[in-house]
Amino acid sequence: MSSILCILVIDGLCYGIHISEITHMIPADTPTDKLNLYAGFCNIALGCGASFGGYVSGIIGGKFGGKISGNIGILLFLLGSLLALVSLEIQQFWLTLVSVFCWGFFLFYIEGWLFIICSR
Repeated sequence: MSSILCILVIDGLCYGIHISEITHMIPADTPTDKLNLYAGFCNIALGCGASFGGYVSGIIGGKFGGKISGNIGILLFLLGSLLALVSLEIQQFWLTLVSVFCWGFFLFYIEGWLFIICSR
């Protein structure tokens, strides 16, 4: 049970870090009157990635089992973190959207994986 709690704490920290960094990932040359619009697009991308990630975790968890699907979740976490760092350095809005989508995907992939593990 303590390992599940640890993963939930990491998941919450990832949410907090990424939500606070979304505005820094949006290109600096964005007009101030469009900043809220771009942040809204980022939240939409986060939600779409989250929906897709939760769905995919069920499929992969059902086919490959808990350990392999957990390893895939860790790999996705590492790739998503690297992509977020790249999007902070390369100020392109399309890269920000891809990064936010990937964060939503792997966060809900990991949450879906947790629910699969807890149910078994």
